[in-house]
Amino acid sequence: MNLKSKAGPAVKIPVRKKTPLKTRPANPPVPLPRIILSQLNGVSHKVTAVALREGFLWLLLAVSGIVLVQCTLDWLFDLAWHIRLIFAILDLGLLGWLSYRYIFLPLQKPLSPEQAALRAELKYPALRTSLISAVQLAKNPEGSTRMVEILIQQVAKRAAQMDFRQAVDANHLKKLTIGAFSVAVVTAGLGAAFMPKTIVLIERLLLSTIQLPTQTIVVDVSGDFKVPAGETIELKAQVKEGTVIPKSGSVTIDYDGGKGSQTVTLTPKASEPGAFALTIPNVQQGFTYRFRLNDGRGNEFKVTILHGPTLAKVNFEANPPAYTGLQKTSLPPGNITIIAGGTLHIEGKADQDLKSAVVQLKGVDKQIQMAIGGDSRTVTADVQIPAQGLEAFSISMLNTDGIPSPNNTLYHVTVTPDKPPEITFAAGQAEDLTFVETDRPRILFKVIDDFQVAKVFLCVQPIAATAEGSDEGPNAQAPKEEAIQRIPIPITPAAALNFDYIWKTAGDSGIWKEGKTVSYWIEAEDNNNVTGPGVGKSGKRQWRIISIAEKQKELKDKEKEIADKMDEIAKKEQELQQSLGNQIKQESAPK
Repeated sequence: MNLKSKAGPAVKIPVRKKTPLKTRPANPPVPLPRIILSQLNGVSHKVTAVALREGFLWLLLAVSGIVLVQCTLDWLFDLAWHIRLIFAILDLGLLGWLSYRYIFLPLQKPLSPEQAALRAELKYPALRTSLISAVQLAKNPEGSTRMVEILIQQVAKRAAQMDFRQAVDANHLKKLTIGAFSVAVVTAGLGAAFMPKTIVLIERLLLSTIQLPTQTIVVDVSGDFKVPAGETIELKAQVKEGTVIPKSGSVTIDYDGGKGSQTVTLTPKASEPGAFALTIPNVQQGFTYRFRLNDGRGNEFKVTILHGPTLAKVNFEANPPAYTGLQKTSLPPGNITIIAGGTLHIEGKADQDLKSAVVQLKGVDKQIQMAIGGDSRTVTADVQIPAQGLEAFSISMLNTDGIPSPNNTLYHVTVTPDKPPEITFAAGQAEDLTFVETDRPRILFKVIDDFQVAKVFLCVQPIAATAEGSDEGPNAQAPKEEAIQRIPIPITPAAALNFDYIWKTAGDSGIWKEGKTVSYWIEAEDNNNVTGPGVGKSGKRQWRIISIAEKQKELKDKEKEIADKMDEIAKKEQELQQSLGNQIKQESAPK
């Protein structure tokens, strides 16, 4: 039988959603009975009290031991201040740790009820774990609240019959108490026995610079020195008034770098009772020194030899004037060549911190303050180069101790001047030319400059005739010069210019007239806007304005002069040919 064929259609069963289980609310805390709280607080307070007592005893022992041991060492060995400083740092570290361990922590973190309960259970095993369980269940009851309350009441009845404070043992403090007070009593007894020296030793323990309480107390006078090499210094100490003045004393000198030591015996100065001094001339080496007078010892002081600063490195940079178009160039630190009007940039670094630095200029009697960088060693300055006078310079420095730099290097300076333009007339131009009034003079010339020609002028000046009525002898009056006219010649600025110039406006000048003699020359200016401009002038020449008749006569005279020269040349040529013919005949004649 086929069951599948008789089965009906499949039925889909819907999925049921899961619903979360309801959580029971936590039970409220159950208050502990007063007897339990009182007992647990008693344990916590006693633990704190024992810790504070232990801390006080440890501090008393430490302070007493520090005073006893370190004052004794200082008395025996006269400990230096830096040694006492190290001891003081260690002392503060020890006392701070003891205070933190036994005072700060117990006050900041007292025992919790659970910790107190555990201590009580250790003391009273009969409690087993009921006390800690009661404390914990009281905070967070689980299960039946009634059962928790019954447990707490049972523990309270037992607690009423006990003293939980017995769980805190303080027996270990007995030995510590005996030891601490014993050391304190010994320290106090010795301090009282050696009064008032004890006060001085305690002051030194607290880093005072007071001297040890000896029969002779040394009062240091001279102290530390910072002096330049070669100085003369006086080391001096004084015996404190009221203490013993010895007949002699000494000062011990220890040279730097372990280069030996010496002890010099001293006697009191006749002019100052109780004063001992040693004069040292020409000090060249650093050292430490200390006076010893009777049983008294002075402090140790240091003599430092100060050396003036020197330049560890120096760089120079030449900044030519802008009008030259030249670029900046670095210069070697030696003799310096730089163009006039330029700027010399100086940058150096000293081997010491500086207070000030200046550039001393030689030849112009001037100094320039240098800027000091943030590192107190780098110095910079810009020196403007004058057209003339500057010969050399040096860099003078002063360090922060006021010591000047020794043997400053002298840097020689060669100043290259900016030459004025040069003017050259073209060949074949006579220095004295004649014109008629209708002519216009023509000038061929060249102007060159080492950088750039900026302006060119034709300068003309009429020369007046000899004063009327004067003789032409040694007493004759010189021609009177009139005002100069400067006629600008248009140019395009360049380093070299060639001119073929015609004075077209001569007729409008008022001086180009028949009978006049005009002196002329060329002036040119360069583009030097710093130390210039440089002005170049040509030599003076002249033009004479004559009549047409005079010009014709001059031309005829020149023609005659040329003809005479031609005749003279022809005559010489004829003589030369005749001489040459005679010589040929002589050489061809039979010998």
